[in-house]
Amino acid sequence: MAISDTLYEEAETTTHTLPLISILLTWLNTMSSSPLRPIRHTSTYIALKIVTELCVQAGDISKELNLKQRQKDMEAKKGGVGPAFQKKMKEAEAKVKEVHGKKLRLEEIMKDSFDT
Repeated sequence: MAISDTLYEEAETTTHTLPLISILLTWLNTMSSSPLRPIRHTSTYIALKIVTELCVQAGDISKELNLKQRQKDMEAKKGGVGPAFQKKMKEAEAKVKEVHGKKLRLEEIMKDSFDT
């Protein structure tokens, strides 16, 4: 599963009624309790692959968040007072906030998939 904006969409930001990942996990959860063994097996396998990839993405996002935070800290250490410094600090803070938001959304998706 490639990282895309679709993964991090929330109900307020998507053009659809629900984010795609929520629909998919709900559908797979329902199918995993099917009385037909092949459907149960296939849906459980797909759900396992999705959750495995979500864990990989969570690791990547954590590394990216750590990197962006260190970059922001390095910019703050350089110091400065001018408008260029302020602009760089705002950009660094925005990047950290964006990645942190992705991490929170990914954790929420993973929690939902583990709880169902």
